[in-house]
Amino acid sequence: VDVKFWDFKSKEHQNKIKKNILFVGNDGNRDYEFLVDLSEYLPQYDFKFITKYKFNKALPSNTEHISGSWSSSMIEDNDLKKIFNESDLVILPLKNTIQPSGQSVTLQALSCGTPVMMTKIDGFWDKESFKNMESIVFIEKNSIQLWSDNLDALLNNQELYNKLGLNGHVMVNENFNIEYFYKELKKLILN
Repeated sequence: VDVKFWDFKSKEHQNKIKKNILFVGNDGNRDYEFLVDLSEYLPQYDFKFITKYKFNKALPSNTEHISGSWSSSMIEDNDLKKIFNESDLVILPLKNTIQPSGQSVTLQALSCGTPVMMTKIDGFWDKESFKNMESIVFIEKNSIQLWSDNLDALLNNQELYNKLGLNGHVMVNENFNIEYFYKELKKLILN
């Protein structure tokens, strides 16, 4: 990820009355119906969904749906970066699969200092670097109560929230930046 572009902004979420929760994604491994149920269950939060997915049921009043994706021209990178920086949390409820899902969104959000909460799936791409409750929050399964409890706990614990935002940002800066990728690719090609 281009860490110079997806730059860190400190979060002042504790000062806001209503927290902003963001979901971004289009692939078939996202659990869209669970996402709607979760937002309906948590009217105390504002949810923003950026996806081309056409939901099968009406969205609750605390949600905003922006039809698009980070890879389309419907949403420019500058706009998405602003949304990441304004969001208190990025959530990625996923269906369990061996196929990676959510990598770009996770890295961009963490680079911006926005904590990420996602379903723990078999296909998660880097189980060594990402530590639960250190740089990311993994949820064992898509249970409304489990997600709700973890969202409330995270958004009401300033110390944990700040730790996740900072640790995630540092990890992406050190291990997932473009310069590191080019350096490793060059070593691979030259050897």
